Amino acid sequence: MTTTELEVEGLTKHFPVGAGLRSRVHAADDVSFALKPGTITALVGESGSGKSTVARLIARLYEPTSGRVVYDGKDLAHTRRRRQLLRYRSQVQMIYQDPFSSLNPTKTVRHALTRPLKIHKLHTERIDDRVHELLDQVGLVPPERFAKKYPHELSGGQRQRVAIARALAVEPRVIIADEPISMLDVSIRIGILNLMADLKEQNELAFLYVTHDLASARYVADDVLVMYAGQIVEQGPAEQVLSEPLHPYTQLLIASVPDASTRERAEIEVRKGVAAAAVDPAAGCRFVERCPIAIDVCSRITPSLVEARPRHAARCHVNAPAPVLREESHA
Repeated sequence: MTTTELEVEGLTKHFPVGAGLRSRVHAADDVSFALKPGTITALVGESGSGKSTVARLIARLYEPTSGRVVYDGKDLAHTRRRRQLLRYRSQVQMIYQDPFSSLNPTKTVRHALTRPLKIHKLHTERIDDRVHELLDQVGLVPPERFAKKYPHELSGGQRQRVAIARALAVEPRVIIADEPISMLDVSIRIGILNLMADLKEQNELAFLYVTHDLASARYVADDVLVMYAGQIVEQGPAEQVLSEPLHPYTQLLIASVPDASTRERAEIEVRKGVAAAAVDPAAGCRFVERCPIAIDVCSRITPSLVEARPRHAARCHVNAPAPVLREESHA
């Protein structure tokens, strides 16, 4: 797959905090990546790492401090033209974390699916047929029965399938799924992941899958982006990043996942939280206070995201040193 559906270039969001709002939380700093049709890109990291901020910036729920979101050849990160935004939001849809609050409890499933069709003026002459098609597509059959149900009559997994159907209603090209399985029972999570995988193939959709769950990222994603304190610290093919991680933070994330095949558990060194590292960050690596392999340069110079292997890059002076630093070290 060589074409790109959506590109994020240098996306940045700073939130003022503290007394007099003089400090800044660098929730997203110079974030760049591309989403391709027919692929799932997982954006992973701890709570507070900035991944949901990035999702909301792309969905135009937040106004970026700087950077670009390029779709269909146009930068739509800052546009306020209503018609342009309406079209963009029909093409870039979002699925939220909580399937219990994302649907109106007083309205039927039919209402939830017909509303976007009416807003975007799609299939208005055959709305009920379209509703049944959408429910069938997400595995809620018979669709005639589910269309009449209210949210309280559905399980968590069924509600999330309705939310996915609602996103599909306006025929998007990109879907941002923000922790879509974290509030579901473990037994039904795999069904939602399989549905996402089927949809990316059948509809040639580009998914951004936001999650803290490395196991689900490994299962469903084609590519992985790892975030820490507002920065992407590692990115590349999912299997390679999660099997042979370069950044110490990725290594610690993987080591913290329980392994049923062994009784041993890696010792995880944690000395400083993500939020503190993202508030008015100084020069140097933001992971340096927690890093078990930090060297002197890590606290002085901010590392660049360097491709250490084909399509596999990391932001680390030790495991992915920039060429210029090698030259400086010999000076």
